[in-house]
Amino acid sequence: MSKSEKPKMATSWEIYNRIIWDYRLDSSVFIICFEDRISESGIREKPLVNWTADGDIPWHRIRYIRCQDIIVWDREQHLDLISSGYLPVFAWKSNQADENDKNISNLEEQPTKFHKKSVYKYEADGWQSVEYLSISVKSNSLKIASFNVLCDVYEKDKIQTEKRLPVIAEELRKADADIIAIQEATPDFIRFILSQDWVRNYYYVSESSHVENIQTFTNLLLSRLLFTLVEHKFSTQKNVLVGSWFINNESLQVAVAH
Repeated sequence: MSKSEKPKMATSWEIYNRIIWDYRLDSSVFIICFEDRISESGIREKPLVNWTADGDIPWHRIRYIRCQDIIVWDREQHLDLISSGYLPVFAWKSNQADENDKNISNLEEQPTKFHKKSVYKYEADGWQSVEYLSISVKSNSLKIASFNVLCDVYEKDKIQTEKRLPVIAEELRKADADIIAIQEATPDFIRFILSQDWVRNYYYVSESSHVENIQTFTNLLLSRLLFTLVEHKFSTQKNVLVGSWFINNESLQVAVAH
């Protein structure tokens, strides 16, 4: 690394999710500081647990995050104690050993639940749910592509989704992949990609064009081969899809997570 090159720093969105989802951390001791033109000082603070992830305040306005009085993430100072692991002692739950045992016990007693999800194919009447036929298909090769298409929930003026959508669709078409895994697919993106002739003619997909249940963005699977699908929801925004195929008399699973 050159002297002028700075080490990689996690984004405020990544740090927020790390604190919220890491059961070892005490999220109640973290405070988010963000830019606010109305405030006399130009900044405001809010407890991290009260921060609305899909609210009106964009992520780029977060200035720093502190743990009690210690700043653990600072955009301008390029400080990230959370990714480096050098957090103060009070950032962690005091009964850490008991919590670890408790969570391990809970995981053993309550395995992660996956729910069956429909797979769709385009027909004359539109996208229709299809049933899986439990027979092995033959294939000499298998090409898989994964693409984070970048949702436009935040900073829409910078992302220029309308210009990117046709380019993304063309890149996915040229990838010529048998299985395509997509992350951060918004309802508008899903409707656009499902309107493409190459998708309608050749692919089974994990969502129909109705997308009623998607609030912000989700994961998406496209496949030339018919597959079964299950889903586990961590929250209203986070999920993992697992597609299963039966190819050359062997089972294949592909998971899509973000």
